[in-house]
Amino acid sequence: MLSYIVRRLLLAVPTIIAISVIAFIVIELPPGDYASTYVMRQQWAGREVTPEMEEVLRHRWGLDRPAYVRYFFWVKNFVTGDFGLSHDLGVPVRDVLLSRLAGTVLVTVSALLFSWMVAFPIGLYSALRQYSAGDYFWTFAGFLGLSVPNFPKSSPSSTSDASALPSTV
Repeated sequence: MLSYIVRRLLLAVPTIIAISVIAFIVIELPPGDYASTYVMRQQWAGREVTPEMEEVLRHRWGLDRPAYVRYFFWVKNFVTGDFGLSHDLGVPVRDVLLSRLAGTVLVTVSALLFSWMVAFPIGLYSALRQYSAGDYFWTFAGFLGLSVPNFPKSSPSSTSDASALPSTV
């Protein structure tokens, strides 16, 4: 049993590396980078942004480095717990995550307990009265509940923050 656990843990290492590479590639796939998106937002807000300012932002955020260098910095920072600075909010991402953690845990645990309180009695009923009308009803209701798509509420990001723009070039 111990050898199985050790083998699985050793197989987890290349799996985690592969997942991190794929995640980084997916993040890098869209055309442009965050600096060009940020500049476009600032221009839409009526602020003038020069190409020199855009280059300063690229350098400040490390976007002028090759992709493999950005990947290794990304992994190093993730492993050390440095998730960077939220460009939209202007605060460390760790602070944003921690400020929302309590609410997330509360909602998750509440949803889990509620689903158990509903699912266990229905499962027990369906097991004791297999192939009954109630069993078919609850099975249908379960499939219906699983087939309803989840539409998360999206919030627009802040575009009025000009604090990231360099004041002088």
